[in-house]
Amino acid sequence: MTLRTPSLLIMARRGRLAQFLSIALLVLNACATACGAQQATVAVSLFDAYQPTATLFVEGPCELIVPFHRGVPTGLYKVSVEKNGIAVTPVRASSPQLIAGASKVVFTGAGHALLSLRHPAVMVKRHYHGAVELTVRSDRKLKINNSLPIRDYVRSVVASETLPNWPLEALKAQAVLTQTRLFRYLPGDELGDTTQQEVYLGSGNDRADIAAAVASVSGQILAYDHRPIQPFYHSTCAGSTSDGSAIFGKNAEHMVYLASVSCSYCKQSPFCKTTSSRIRQQPFNSIFGSGTTSVATTDSSGRPLEIILGDGRHMRAYDFWIKLGKNFGWDKAPGNRFTIGTDSHGDVLLKSTGAGHGVGLCQWGAAGQARLGRSYREILQYYFPGTQIE
Repeated sequence: MTLRTPSLLIMARRGRLAQFLSIALLVLNACATACGAQQATVAVSLFDAYQPTATLFVEGPCELIVPFHRGVPTGLYKVSVEKNGIAVTPVRASSPQLIAGASKVVFTGAGHALLSLRHPAVMVKRHYHGAVELTVRSDRKLKINNSLPIRDYVRSVVASETLPNWPLEALKAQAVLTQTRLFRYLPGDELGDTTQQEVYLGSGNDRADIAAAVASVSGQILAYDHRPIQPFYHSTCAGSTSDGSAIFGKNAEHMVYLASVSCSYCKQSPFCKTTSSRIRQQPFNSIFGSGTTSVATTDSSGRPLEIILGDGRHMRAYDFWIKLGKNFGWDKAPGNRFTIGTDSHGDVLLKSTGAGHGVGLCQWGAAGQARLGRSYREILQYYFPGTQIE
């Protein structure tokens, strides 16, 4: 355990008693786990990137825990919301129905195996540690939650957020940021599985190097002034990151560690080159209003700060970029450094470099620095100036 625990008197004098208690509880939890107690878990809402569904497919063999405990044989099973509750039915019509009219259904993998799920909108199946709980939402769709040990979750996030050929030190940096984010959550808080928080595609892509990286930094977080930071990161900055308060506004003004830094280490990223795209005039105007939309101001890294819409309204550029991606696809402007123009037909022309919002750690840059021999500590302290590992 590498968390520091300053004296109680000093912490109280500085108004950090609550932080001291949080650290102390984390140390106690780690000790309890080492002594054989049940490992702490985290709850994750699954398939948040897709439209809610009333149908999910589960692959056996697996274990059914709720509403009763039994082994589920090999085969594919359809979980669906029916009039009287949740039903679980084998896809093979000749097999009997497993469950009818349940308010809650919980599956786990058989033995030490992972549980395999398939969402109707996802072509490939995903595999999960822990238990998956299915309940009925108010709109009669399935609420799908995965409860799993924190260590397994961190490994799976690192696997989902990185590429197989990335160096060990870059994987360690990602693991520390994930642990830092978890440290800010309260017991019972629910996470999502998309880029809104951290990408979590299940545990099917776990690798030996990721397990080694996570184990080597277990319990470590990134702190500023002895407090866990808000760990922003993105795929590719394409030359430099941006100041957090410039991109996100007043809510990030106190996050002084989200400072702009130059970065020449992400050149291997495919997003370093310019992405050009076109959006037809009519659908664009239906979202942002008619007339010419233009960039009003940019920061020192070339990322827009303010947009002037066709009707004269001003809009924060980050909000514009988010709305653009949600309505027309993230491939139109993968990076938050973009320009806006029009062609002779009035269609909107977009050009962007990088991928993501451009604040905090550049993931491709972290991999590039690791290839140069820099440690995860050096990488994190480069992208988050003034921070330290605790």
